[in-house]
Amino acid sequence: MNVLVFSPYGGFTTFLATDLEIIEQHLAAGDQVSAVVCDSDLESCDYNEQHLLQNCLKCIGRRQSGYRQLSPGLEIVRLTDLVRTEDRARIAQLDEQLSKVHELESLMLDNFDVGYAVLSSIITLRRNPDIDINAEALTIGRMARASAFVYCGFLNLLRDQSPDRVYLFNGRMAPMRAALRACQRAEIPVYVSEVGCDERHYSLTENAFPHDIESREKEIQQLWEDSSHTYEQRVKIASDWFESRACPNGDKNRFIKSQQLGELPETWDDSLHNIACFTSSSDEFAAIGKEWENPLFEDQDQGLKWILEQTSSRAGDLHIYVRMHPNLKGVINDETRQLREMSGPHFTIIPPESSISSYTLARAADTVLTFGSSLGIESVYWGTASVLAGSCFYRNLKATYNPQTIDELPGLLTRPLEPKDREPALRYGYYFATFGKRFRYYQPTSSKTGLFNGHCIRAPLLYRLGRSGLKVVGSLKKVDRTCWPGRR
Repeated sequence: MNVLVFSPYGGFTTFLATDLEIIEQHLAAGDQVSAVVCDSDLESCDYNEQHLLQNCLKCIGRRQSGYRQLSPGLEIVRLTDLVRTEDRARIAQLDEQLSKVHELESLMLDNFDVGYAVLSSIITLRRNPDIDINAEALTIGRMARASAFVYCGFLNLLRDQSPDRVYLFNGRMAPMRAALRACQRAEIPVYVSEVGCDERHYSLTENAFPHDIESREKEIQQLWEDSSHTYEQRVKIASDWFESRACPNGDKNRFIKSQQLGELPETWDDSLHNIACFTSSSDEFAAIGKEWENPLFEDQDQGLKWILEQTSSRAGDLHIYVRMHPNLKGVINDETRQLREMSGPHFTIIPPESSISSYTLARAADTVLTFGSSLGIESVYWGTASVLAGSCFYRNLKATYNPQTIDELPGLLTRPLEPKDREPALRYGYYFATFGKRFRYYQPTSSKTGLFNGHCIRAPLLYRLGRSGLKVVGSLKKVDRTCWPGRR
């Protein structure tokens, strides 16, 4: 089998570890394996936005350190060797296109959604789903050209070599999405890796994002149906997953470690119809594509404002508690400012740093409202009726009330609802407790560190010294990179 692995990021432990694992497994199977790497070829990337030389050196050094622990036989392909003169002219034209587009999402290169890809990377870097395109023009231009560079080069390689399959990590970020779209255009099978159920597992999604809703829904159902566990065992595994998620002292949910189980807002009144709303940290999914766009509102802030207005006449017998996602602690942007400023006699904002327990709130509420937060499906497990006003992996599992229009939403929020059947939630919990393949050669020692074939993967000392190390290593422009240690 002829296998190609796109491995541009040595700086991210999870990315590199998964690439090394996949490469080693195919080498051990006797396959022909090539890795496409970046030797400071990208003008901007998610690891090194400003293309700082010291960051490039750390990234390259770590990758080379990892590659030295692999079995012999890996072929290295440099990105810059794949891009042709006509491609560079095409990439240069992106600047003109960027100056004309009113919405970045509309920027395309063949089937490659360049605009969405760049937005996804920048939103993650800024932790802000509302990007000022004018203020970010420099970074947008760099990211767009870099991802187009990957797309064109990768497409050339695929057409020249026709590999049997391609691997890449995540697929959402700009350079990774470029490679994914090139594979899809060339009709080459591509497997997108991601973190599995825990740091000891990784997942593979065929020909799609791991964030693809339809693919994930099928995987949830298939894993449950095809499981070798008995029904009772599956229920136990799923239940344990939900229970551990709600435990502040456990290791399954880092977001609630500062919360106090049992604590509710001081204004809590059991005699009222209480709605607990859990917001989402939307930066990861903000620019995936149209399937993640909210079917009812432009965003959750608009949705909350609308709900606040529509329920104002019920202020005497209804109260809405909005729990901001704990991951937004310390994040200051338009979204978090608008949330904190919302107010009303029947409306309470719980800030992300609050010690109020999200799970106590969900279990005490009459109804839970989410825009995609996992607490929407977790509430179903805990026996609370759940209303979903957004897109997410559990939307079509028949576990939640899903209004098809905004006119249906007030009625669902203002009247008592029967909790839905719990089995769809159990399927969801079982999936997220077990999905993925277990690493064979990589052993994580924490969420960010680990050993590959028994060796710690780190850049050589001179690479880690930053600017002082540059005096010894020298400028990338002056070094013959084909002679660097670790190159094969």
